Amino acid sequence: MQSDILVNARWLSEHRAQRSVVLVDTRSTAEFHAGHLSGARHFDPFSFHYSDTSERGMRVFRAQLEWIFSALGITGDETLVLYESDSGMRVTRTAWLAENMGHRRVRILDGGLKLAAANLTAVEPVTPRAFAAAPREEIFPTNTSSSG
Repeated sequence: MQSDILVNARWLSEHRAQRSVVLVDTRSTAEFHAGHLSGARHFDPFSFHYSDTSERGMRVFRAQLEWIFSALGITGDETLVLYESDSGMRVTRTAWLAENMGHRRVRILDGGLKLAAANLTAVEPVTPRAFAAAPREEIFPTNTSSSG
């Protein structure tokens, strides 16, 4: 991951009006619908699991992520700013998934909503767009165990 992955609330307030900045809320669906940062899209990484690490399984896994990112209107050209209530497993898992799929500008809101001190808003519609995966094999774990 890049060294500048963490951004603070000040950075967010200075950049969030840019069309190239896309907010992604990684909290649970209930938390997202209760209120989120204005314009944020929702992706709960805990509802997305895949355990088949065969070659075919990885193709399916990547195709599903490509579909999800496309449905969220993510193309890979924007700067993704991911957040949750704090800086925990949901946001880091989502950052890894996006980077693994080839997204090169992933950021995490350091401290999450607790430090953003922002007003939350209701759900807004998202326009789907095409996300073209470019999987990064160098950051994907491989199964190195062998039987026998």
